[in-house]
Amino acid sequence: MKLSMRLTRKQVAALTIAMVLLGLVLFALPFLGPGAQSTQSKPLHASWKSVNLSGVVPPSVHLSQVQLADSTTAWLVGRQYVEPGPTIEGHVYKLKWEQGKWNLSEQYIFPYSIQYLHAAPDGTVRVVGRRYIGGVCCETYDQILRKDTGVSEWQEETEQLHGIYLDSILMLPGGQEGWAGGAKTIEDCKFTCSESYLLHYTNGSWVTDNTPNMTGRSVVSIAFAEGVGYAVGEAVMTYNGQKWAQVDLPQLPPGPTVPPNKEACPGLYFACLSFYKVQVVSPDEFWVLGQRYSTLSDSELVFLHMAGGRWNIVMPGSAILQDRPSGTLPLSVSDFSVGSDGFGFLATSPIRIPGDKAYPQIIKVWPDGSLSYERIPQLEQTALFSVSNTDANHALALGLQSTFVATERNVDRSDSAVLLSYGYDEGGPQTPAPTPSPIYLLP
Repeated sequence: MKLSMRLTRKQVAALTIAMVLLGLVLFALPFLGPGAQSTQSKPLHASWKSVNLSGVVPPSVHLSQVQLADSTTAWLVGRQYVEPGPTIEGHVYKLKWEQGKWNLSEQYIFPYSIQYLHAAPDGTVRVVGRRYIGGVCCETYDQILRKDTGVSEWQEETEQLHGIYLDSILMLPGGQEGWAGGAKTIEDCKFTCSESYLLHYTNGSWVTDNTPNMTGRSVVSIAFAEGVGYAVGEAVMTYNGQKWAQVDLPQLPPGPTVPPNKEACPGLYFACLSFYKVQVVSPDEFWVLGQRYSTLSDSELVFLHMAGGRWNIVMPGSAILQDRPSGTLPLSVSDFSVGSDGFGFLATSPIRIPGDKAYPQIIKVWPDGSLSYERIPQLEQTALFSVSNTDANHALALGLQSTFVATERNVDRSDSAVLLSYGYDEGGPQTPAPTPSPIYLLP
C-alpha cells in the first residue's frame, strides 16, 4: 500500500523552524559541558593562564590566600620569615584589573603573620593578625584589624585575644553585622584541647557568641546569603537571624575497609568527620567540603551540596580524583570556591610534590554537582593553596612552585609564587610596585 503525505505551507514553516531550533541546541551542547541544562548562566570559553608576579611579590614571601572582592579587585596574603628569627612579617597585596592587566594597587607589611583576610562588599578590609609573644609553647594572640575604603591606616578592632585562633571572618552587606570563627584553647586537656569560638559584630563592636556545642573543636569557615548563615567545623550549623542550629547531615556511603594492621579512627585527637569550607549560593543552597577519616592517617574527601531542602552527595561517589589526567600523580583537594551563579572551582595539588608529573589541577564544579577538569598550565612540583571566583567567568588560583637542586651534601629548595587567572587575558602586572607601607601597631 502506498502512502502519500501533503503538507500545508504553515506546516512546512513550523517544521522548518523546529528543525532550526533543534540544530541550534545540538550545536551548542558540546560547548555547554556537564550540568548545563540546570545552570542560570553559561561559562565563557576562557582558559587558565599564569600571571607574572615577579615584580610584585618577592621570592621570600610565601603567599597563602587569594580573594576576589569583585571581578576587577583581588587581594593576596602571604608571610615572610625575617632574620634574626623567628620573626614573621605579614604581607598583603591589592591587585586591580585595569586596561587588560593585573596591576599592583596597594601593599602593606605587618610585623606579625596575617592568618586571614576578608574584603567586604563596601570595600572595607579586615584581617586576622597573629602575634607570637613568647612562652614555652608558642604563646600567641589574635587580633582583628580593619582598613576602610580610601585610607591606608589599619585600626585595631578587637582587643588582644589570647588563647584564641581565628580561621574565618565574614561581613554582611552594609557592614553593620559580621562574624568571626575559630578555636579557643583548653588548658590541662587530654585529647580535646580546643573548643569552638565565635565572635559577632553588632552595634559597632565584636562580642562573643556563646552558642553551646557550636562546631566541636573549631569554627573553620562561615558564609552568609541574604541574612541566612552557615558555619562548619566538626558539624554544620545554620543561622536564621536569631540563633544557630545544627543541620542534619545525609547518610554517607560506607567508608573504606580498615586494613588489619591499622587502627580505625578513634575520634579522640580529631573528629573522624569534619568540614573545612562552606560556600553559600542562596539562603537554601550551599556547599560544604571536608574529610572523613577511616584511620588516623587515611581519609577521603566529603563534598556535599544542599539545594531545595535535599542533600546531594558528590563525594564520596565521584571518581574524578581517581580519573585524573593521564601521567599525573594522585591529588588532594586544598580549597573550594563557588560564585553567585552557582559555578565553582576545586583547587587540587599533588599529594607528593618532589617528583615528575607533580602537576596541580583545577576542577570545575557545575551547579548540579557535575565535575570536570580544567585545562591549566602544566606547572611541575606546584601546590595550589587557595582559589576564589565571583562567577563562572572570573577566577584566581594561588599556589607555590618548588624547585629542587641536588648538591654534594643535600638538596637545595627554592620556591616561587604562582597565580593562575581564568577569564582574564592578562600579561602580568605592569605598573611599578608602590612603596610598601609598614604597619607597626601597639604591642
